[in-house]
Amino acid sequence: MTKCFYYRLLFLLVTPFSIWAQANDVLHFELDYSEQPLVFGKNYYSIQKDSLKLSKFACYISNLKLIYTDGSMESIGKKYILIHADSIQKLEIKFSIHKPVEASFLEFNIGVDSVPNTQGALSDDLDVQNGMYWAWQSGYINWKIEGTSPSCNTYKNNFAFHIGGYQVNQNALRTLRLPFPKKAKNRMHIELTHFFDAISLHEINTIQIPGEAAMKMADLFTKTFWLE
Repeated sequence: MTKCFYYRLLFLLVTPFSIWAQANDVLHFELDYSEQPLVFGKNYYSIQKDSLKLSKFACYISNLKLIYTDGSMESIGKKYILIHADSIQKLEIKFSIHKPVEASFLEFNIGVDSVPNTQGALSDDLDVQNGMYWAWQSGYINWKIEGTSPSCNTYKNNFAFHIGGYQVNQNALRTLRLPFPKKAKNRMHIELTHFFDAISLHEINTIQIPGEAAMKMADLFTKTFWLE
């Protein structure tokens, strides 16, 4: 039995329930386009009249916390989690909670804070071999989206958004606090339609360094997350 099959089976065996009602739980990440699971290589269309195909997605999620109705909070999962759309193991976060009260919000960072950025080569999800690290001056790539579009006047019509930066006036880390549904299904959706509907790939299609443009993309990317 492969690991991929094992994790898929594990998820299917977990009946949707309120995140606070069980001692052990799974938060499942889903990458979507037009409210459907995203398929790499499939043609999609934005309201900007761009035709596009996605080929790569990766993103750091860090400092996941549940915030309860009594004002307390609890960290869940690992501090730094690298999720890849092509790895079911990376898209599930297992954790345990011990609070009898309900959760009001889920809070997390999109990206990596300044601490690992200044510590050099690290391991596990922060390993430089994961392809999410520029150099010590620029640090980690918080998230990346790659693909092709006829709208892009680039080599092979490629677009590439590698968004990061941690230094002063270049900080692309973003913190989200999402309301927790009363009957939560424990699904975190990343709806890329919102991202591509807001930009024209003819006008902007390549950002691969920290700076003002990266920070604007970081702001826009926060609009893609919603909790079910």
